Amino acid sequence: MKRNWPKPVLIESVVCRDREHIELFATTSKHNIILALIAPEDSVHANNGRVNIQWLIGNANVCERKLRKLVETGLSERLLKKDDLFPWTSLVHLYYQSENLYDSDNEPICWTIKHSLPTAPQRTDWMFEDILDDELIACCMWEYGRESHSLGLAAEEYWIQMRHTWLKEDYERDPKLKKWHDKKQAWIEESLKKAGVAYGEFIDRFWQADHANVEIYEELFNNGGPSAPPWLALSKDDRERLVRKVSASILLHPFAPALLGDLERLWNANNGRLLEIRMENRPSDDDSEDCELYAETNSIEVRWEDDDKQPKSIIAAFAIDFSRFTDREILNAFRDWLKQTRPALWKRPRRVFPNAPQRGRKLIDYRVALERLSLMRLLHENYPDELRENYPKVWKRFCRDETHFRRECKLACDFFRTLFPFLPEDEMPRSSKPLEIWEPEIETELARQEIDGSSPTGK
Repeated sequence: MKRNWPKPVLIESVVCRDREHIELFATTSKHNIILALIAPEDSVHANNGRVNIQWLIGNANVCERKLRKLVETGLSERLLKKDDLFPWTSLVHLYYQSENLYDSDNEPICWTIKHSLPTAPQRTDWMFEDILDDELIACCMWEYGRESHSLGLAAEEYWIQMRHTWLKEDYERDPKLKKWHDKKQAWIEESLKKAGVAYGEFIDRFWQADHANVEIYEELFNNGGPSAPPWLALSKDDRERLVRKVSASILLHPFAPALLGDLERLWNANNGRLLEIRMENRPSDDDSEDCELYAETNSIEVRWEDDDKQPKSIIAAFAIDFSRFTDREILNAFRDWLKQTRPALWKRPRRVFPNAPQRGRKLIDYRVALERLSLMRLLHENYPDELRENYPKVWKRFCRDETHFRRECKLACDFFRTLFPFLPEDEMPRSSKPLEIWEPEIETELARQEIDGSSPTGK
């Protein structure tokens, strides 16, 4: 059945600054001039095709009319002429892709998005019910990654390292953009400096962990954090790329050809006696070197740190005789070697892949985790009474049982730590603390419940 989507419409109306909105402004050599505010007509159902605009400049002189024309041109080129089915989501996505709504050599129209939402939740932060199964795990990891302050710092540092490569041609065309980004870099570097030693320790912990070899984690490390766009604001191509990276890894395989560096380490660990013989002055008929070449090699252990008691992997060399043995016989021989060699610590291996079957997680677990994240974000910015009164559809969707709010938020925090064990030990999701006044600290309340055996309450 074909759905009749409404065409996008731009309506002049008052925009509430307390709700999600975008500010448009013109940049001059001295200061910024705020031109207009735009926002979805309905913050809960943002994609109903209707976008409000509130002008903050007049229409009395040539300069004001020119600026209005530039705004209307930018919105028309980016949105209205395309008959976009999801106008507000598209605008948010475009904002994250470019700092300007409309590029002009003389008067670029810039924009910034505001998420100060005491009563109006941003829909893309909590509405995940339409996420397809094949996107579910990637979406869950991306959205939980947006809760991490440390991942945000890492992404900002990565932008500093890469921006001159990514934006080289843009900087050559637009020196003002480079000047703008130079200021942004200075601000980021100041933030990184304030983070201090703890941030450096986090960097080391990440790159020493297996997670750094799983491509979705590397993507989160380079592009995640609070400043990352919501999953639903990403382009289809970006979402498909992230989905492919969920199970892809750079180096993590149960059995793979040794790297050249591995072979060098193995050779250096086994060639000591052979090199000694070659350095000696021996008679011409001495066969010591030939005999040593027939000596068996010993495997070597790879550890996380020099003082680790158990290795994380083993490097060994094998000669497989296909001419005399069947596949089953070869596999049985390898199985015997494996039983004798496997470190006791790893008889039950840790799991890194977020969708590894051995973790016991099913897709429903990730759907539940997303619902808990949605609830936690809603309660981070809203009183329950405000949600119930002003957004009954949101309340009906997520807040059916107010008595379990604390427990659900606690479980969302636990899931966050499970996904990102390499984060600083005291880091919690940025939305983990519900709006104050109505709810005490989650941990304190849960500790009390464990002591007296009482059930969670919503009071």
